[in-house]
Parts: sequence; C-alpha cells; structure tokens
Amino acid sequence: MNKDKIIKDLKERNDKLADQRRQFEARLYHEQYLSKEKDKEIEKINKEKDDIFNKAIEINNKLRNDKNNQIDIMKKYFQMIIDLGYDYDGFNNVKDLKGLIDALCKYASLGKECNTTETIYVNGNKKYNILGEELKEGKNE
Repeated sequence: MNKDKIIKDLKERNDKLADQRRQFEARLYHEQYLSKEKDKEIEKINKEKDDIFNKAIEINNKLRNDKNNQIDIMKKYFQMIIDLGYDYDGFNNVKDLKGLIDALCKYASLGKECNTTETIYVNGNKKYNILGEELKEGKNE
C-alpha cells in the first residue's frame, strides 16, 4: 500500500508539474506574442518618426530653396537698378530723368516683392521675367 500511495503521490506531483509547465508555456507564448506585437508597434512608430523627419527635411529644403530663390530675384532686380543708374546717358531733360526715377522705383518695388510675373525682357514676341523664364500668354502683358 505504501508503494501505491507513493506512486499516486508521484503521479499527482507529475500532473501538477505538467499543469504548471503548460501554464508557464502559455504565459511565455503570450508574452512572446505581446513582445512581437510591441515590436510591430515600435517599428510602426519608428517609421512614422522617420516619415515626419523626412517631411521636415523636405519642408526645410523647400524653404531654403524658396529663400535662395528670393535672394536671387532680389539680386537680379538690384543689379538691374544699378545698371540703369550707371547707364542713364541720354536722359538730359527733366521728363526723361523722371521716367528713369519711375523705372528705378518700379524695379525696386518688384525686387522687394520678389516678383517673377512681371515682363522684364522682350525678345521678338516672347516675354521673360527677371529670371529669364518665358512668361505664358495672359500673364502681365
């Protein structure tokens, strides 16, 4: 009898250990599953961060390019003003000098506005802005 009781106790312990092992494995599997889900969430968050960072860089580059473009436009208008100021030969009467002053003021204003829609140069029937870009018909003729 003692032997049967020992065998019974061993079976009960074995069953109890098997249950504990199954519970442990289930908990471990669940934790691994949660860990994988967390990894996926972290990966998704990191991708979103990268996308935001890349978008910020893109916006920054666009702003920098816009600012550089504005500076180029202003430089071209100011160079035009300087060229007109140095090369005003033939403007001997008051009317012509008033026209020169009006042109200088107009170009200073256009430069301040960084205007690229005003016709500055004409070559045949083509019109160009301060950057030398051809203007389409209907734009500030």
